[in-house]
Amino acid sequence: MESTSRYQNANTLSLTNAGIVPASRESAFVYALTSAGVTHSISKACAKGLIEDCGCGPLLSESAPAISQQSSYYQTTFSTQAHASQFAWSGCSDNVKFGNSFGRKFLDAGEKVDENASARWLMNVHNNRVGRRVAANTMRTECKCHGVSGSCVTKTCWKVANRLSNITTLLRKKYTNAQQVIVKPNSNALIIQSITSSGRGRTGRYLSEAKANKIAKSDLIYLEDSPDYCSIDMSGRECGDNCNEICCGRGWKTIRELVEEPCHCQFVWCCEVKCQTCRKMLSLVLSACLVGLLSAATYSDDVARNKMLPLAAAAYSSNPQLCLTNKFTNAVLKKEYNIGCDLLHADTCSGYLATLNGDQAILLAFRGTQGFLQLVMEADKSVFKDHVNWIAGGQVSKYFSDAFMAVWNHGMKNDYLTLRSQYPNYQVWVTGHSLGGAMANLAASYLIANKLADAANVQVVTFGEPRVGDPTFAASNDKQLSYHFRVTHSRDVVPHIPEEAFGYKHQQYEVGS
Repeated sequence: MESTSRYQNANTLSLTNAGIVPASRESAFVYALTSAGVTHSISKACAKGLIEDCGCGPLLSESAPAISQQSSYYQTTFSTQAHASQFAWSGCSDNVKFGNSFGRKFLDAGEKVDENASARWLMNVHNNRVGRRVAANTMRTECKCHGVSGSCVTKTCWKVANRLSNITTLLRKKYTNAQQVIVKPNSNALIIQSITSSGRGRTGRYLSEAKANKIAKSDLIYLEDSPDYCSIDMSGRECGDNCNEICCGRGWKTIRELVEEPCHCQFVWCCEVKCQTCRKMLSLVLSACLVGLLSAATYSDDVARNKMLPLAAAAYSSNPQLCLTNKFTNAVLKKEYNIGCDLLHADTCSGYLATLNGDQAILLAFRGTQGFLQLVMEADKSVFKDHVNWIAGGQVSKYFSDAFMAVWNHGMKNDYLTLRSQYPNYQVWVTGHSLGGAMANLAASYLIANKLADAANVQVVTFGEPRVGDPTFAASNDKQLSYHFRVTHSRDVVPHIPEEAFGYKHQQYEVGS
């Protein structure tokens, strides 16, 4: 949702440099949540005895006569219930009072409030107070019964700070209803922007406006309208599971880890446990935006989903023209190319060439891995065979290079040159899936390196593309192609092979799901 991504974006900004951070409602939310988080953590630490300067919070019933104090964690009181045999043990409550006091000294220290205080400092201090107020006012009561056979002869109760997720939800509602404020004329106080009144007397209007302009203690406040978070540098911005929106559709990098752990353990008599070592890919370590301020291309989900994906899928068809006709206006298949490219020539590498006259583009599309043997050969040659030098710089997988060159020299080259001379002003679109994605990457790089296409007119979108070459090739590839996006799925293993440990590296722009 919009509000979620907006204050997630604001959270990437530093809280310590108020001269840079906009005084927006997103900043108000971050300050309040930070303040509530400090109170929450300190309150619980006091109750656990982790801080020497504080202990348990106030008892639930201070009016009941205390008969003993067994420790700093538990205090015993008589019950106010009718039966004298029943009494309550008041447990150790979270010390929210100390938490608020500490938070006020810790967070508000840099937000000095005096007669010369700026509007921004007043805003920050107010929002800090809102966060602490929410943390204090949402404490929950927890009790535990003690007795024979489930009876509640004794009862231990204490106050605990609410879950931080619940506090965040409440602050999110306050974020939605945050009030924009201004500095009161001839004063350093903040007031809500005036609400125009009509049809009232002078005195009534003054009283009404004075009441309306008063800031509620429980409301978040902000001074400035929210900026366009897509217009600032977003590289490295963590995006969680909402990367497409938070990264403004410009691509992101999902980092996963390959870990080893014991598995298939068996007990061997006597007395040993023997295990095998299994390797598995962790689902997610970190997702972060890749692109800062884009000066050239911006990823378009519409182009990827509604144009490039059908074009890549058509490479698997025995009749690509039918797919083109069903989806595109005046799209004409030039030719389909198939050639054996594995060790036994049992599987083929394939691609097709077409003109998309409705989009004014020449299309090169490549098909992915066809069968299991081809997948095995692809992995074997990529990992265990030597890399080969690439014309644009660096080294690439010999298998991927051979696959592209086989199709290119099987007629695609001559037909492309014919179309290029026929449509010199057309863009060049290149796409493919899996192995076809690797071939598409190399095709675009090859065209630009050999000056067979203008880099500014080449658009590449691949799906499930594996790593193609080494870090030098990846860097060169990024410099060559201004519009090159890899669309991946989190559960697809192909984009994670060959592994970086074998000298492979992806080019930077990834759009994941």
